[in-house]
Amino acid sequence: ILKDIFLQYGLPVKLYCDNGSAFSSDFLILVCARLGLSLIHSKPYDSPARGKIERFNGSVRSMFLAANNFSNCYSLENLNLLFQAWLKNEYHQKIHSSTEQKPIDRYFHSLNLTSVRHISKEELDSTFQNTITRIVRNDATVSVNKTFYEVPAEFISFKVELRYPVDDKTSLTLYQDGQPIKKLKPINLIENAEKPALGIKFNPTNVADNFKANEGDN
Repeated sequence: ILKDIFLQYGLPVKLYCDNGSAFSSDFLILVCARLGLSLIHSKPYDSPARGKIERFNGSVRSMFLAANNFSNCYSLENLNLLFQAWLKNEYHQKIHSSTEQKPIDRYFHSLNLTSVRHISKEELDSTFQNTITRIVRNDATVSVNKTFYEVPAEFISFKVELRYPVDDKTSLTLYQDGQPIKKLKPINLIENAEKPALGIKFNPTNVADNFKANEGDN
C-alpha cells in the first residue's frame, strides 16, 4: 500500500508513524534509508501526538462504518471499492470544522507550498524488494515458491542472493555483491523435457556488465 501511495503522490520528506510492528520493521527502515526518508515514530500510547489520523479514523467509524450496510459485501475488494467511493464523494467533499476547507482542497493548497519528489515504478520496485538466498542446483536452477528458475551455470553449487518486489514474487533478479546480475525466467518443464541432453556449457563472463542486455531479453 505504501508503495502505491509513493507512486501516486510522490515521496514525503518524513514518514511519521506509530509504533505498530509494520512501522517498526527492519524492512521499512531499509526502504526509508534507500529512499532518503526520515522515519519518525510517535511516543508509545500517545494518541494526541497522532491527532490528525486519529480524527480521520473516528470519521471512518462514524461516517462510513456506522452508516453502511455491508451484508452484500462479500470480499475485501468490494469493501475497498465502497471505501474509495465514500472517501472521494463524501469525505473529501465535506467542509472540515477546523480548517474550514474540504480535505481535498486543503491537500492541494499544501501541495503548492512544497516540492514533491517523484520516482518511477521501476525505482520503487528495486526499493521495495525482499531478499532471499538459495543454493543453485547441479542443473543450474533454483526453486522458489515451488517454481524452478534458470540461473547462469557459473553459479552452480553457490549460494546466491535473489530479490523480488514485495508485490510480485515471480519477478526474481539475481544479485551479486549488491549488484543486479540477471532477471530469472521460470523453467518450462515440458519444453525442457523435450530438449536433448547436450550438457552444460560454462562461459565465465562478466555477467554484471551485461545485466541491462539480459533485462531487455526478459
